[in-house]
Amino acid sequence: MTCAELKEQVGALAAGALEPAERQACEQHLASNIPHDGCAEALRLANEAAALIGAALPPIEPGPQLWRAIEAQLAPRRVVEPSAPSWSERIRWLVVGFAVASLAGLVFSLSAHDPRIALMAQIAQLQRQVLSLQGTTASCQHDLESARADLGAQHDALAMLQLTATAVIALAPQAGAEKMRASAIYNPQQGHAMVVASGLMPHDGKDYELWVIRGKDKLRAGVFHGDASGALIARVDPKLLAKGAPDAFAFTLEPAGGGDSPRGPIMLVGALSKG
Repeated sequence: MTCAELKEQVGALAAGALEPAERQACEQHLASNIPHDGCAEALRLANEAAALIGAALPPIEPGPQLWRAIEAQLAPRRVVEPSAPSWSERIRWLVVGFAVASLAGLVFSLSAHDPRIALMAQIAQLQRQVLSLQGTTASCQHDLESARADLGAQHDALAMLQLTATAVIALAPQAGAEKMRASAIYNPQQGHAMVVASGLMPHDGKDYELWVIRGKDKLRAGVFHGDASGALIARVDPKLLAKGAPDAFAFTLEPAGGGDSPRGPIMLVGALSKG
């Protein structure tokens, strides 16, 4: 195996997609005592990209309603023997009971004279229940659609990483972004690129903006608002790559919503090798 052949397979090696014989050949080449043409560096970049892809799908935190439902199903049925209430507790419950009974009597009295009052109360209660269920359903649907999109992007990035012509470009963190990590995965044959990143934490009034750089042109490739996970996986619009390989990819930190040209500081930047 030559160095060029190894570098064509490092993506699949990092993704664990090689057959045992192919993996063994790669490992033997890496261990061989010969002058290597960037083999270790290519494998390091591929391993970093694979790790970022794996971390780019943050787990979904189930809502409190789901946990309460699970707990209700799993909790053992226990019979608790009530203790004898004190005199102060008896008096308090007598007062509360009298108030509740009086209120119930008033509602019953009004309802007896006008059944519409009871019907309106029932309708209002049903409306509140419907609104609550609609809110829960919408939230669950949004989480599900978001998870599906992230999972699809993760699958595509892994698939692209395994292609022989794919290049992995590390985006180096700049001043103030030391905890950020990012890689661009670019396949010139398909004209596709994706970026994966970690550590993109939220900033008040700020968004991260991705740029495809070609010569003096800085092409807007996406605006992203960081979240608590700091993870990001995104596709680059193929139209931005239609003229061939770009010179670099970069992230800047911009005012909320970004803009058509970079104004904020560069956080991450990586240039494509022209060799």
